Amino acid sequence: MGCPPIFYVEKDVMNMVVAGIDGSTNSTGLCIMKDGELKFYALIDLHKEKDAMKRIQNMLLKICEILDQYD
Repeated sequence: MGCPPIFYVEKDVMNMVVAGIDGSTNSTGLCIMKDGELKFYALIDLHKEKDAMKRIQNMLLKICEILDQYD
């Protein structure tokens, strides 16, 4: 028994960019969907940075860099 879908794309909601973020302080999953198709996915892994504030700051910078490409 699989998990139910969290969202679905209707035909009249196309031309939309959706970002899915599975965030944590050590590593974060990110995907970008455009027009109902997966365009990008990545794991941002910053577990080697021991300073939590630097890790979170770097995580936000990396997420923003990626999102800016799909603006």
